Amino acid sequence: MLLTIPVQSREYWRSGNKNQAVRFKHNEEGVFLLIMLKRRLLMNNLTGKTCEVCRIGAPLASQAEIDEFMPQLQGWELIETDGIKRLQKTFKFNNFANALAFTNKIGALCEQEGHHPAILTEWGKVTVTWWSHKIKGLHVNDFIMAAKTDALV
Repeated sequence: MLLTIPVQSREYWRSGNKNQAVRFKHNEEGVFLLIMLKRRLLMNNLTGKTCEVCRIGAPLASQAEIDEFMPQLQGWELIETDGIKRLQKTFKFNNFANALAFTNKIGALCEQEGHHPAILTEWGKVTVTWWSHKIKGLHVNDFIMAAKTDALV
């Protein structure tokens, strides 16, 4: 994404946050260009959040929330099984040991956040499926955890 911002000074600024690639660059026309690595900035929005306690009766993610969050999740599919919407992604690895190590990283993250997916670990791949069992569908937590799962790779 490229956004031009007319400014008067030649000031250069860069974010110190390692998850954001943000910089201003002066061009010949006297305009600073704000250059952002869109995926990293969007992912940071979800990975910076913490899961909230999801109880029976909690609201499902609205279609507006799904539409907002799905573009932020690279490679995740929105699937429906037994009438329940879920997020699913398969991660590829060179061998079983690497797939198992990734599975263990996911497990540690899940224990920390208090939210757990379905995980299928096979030779060279791990399939992760997120949904909220208590409400039988997608909650904002599932999108947060999908982004945090991506960050483990």
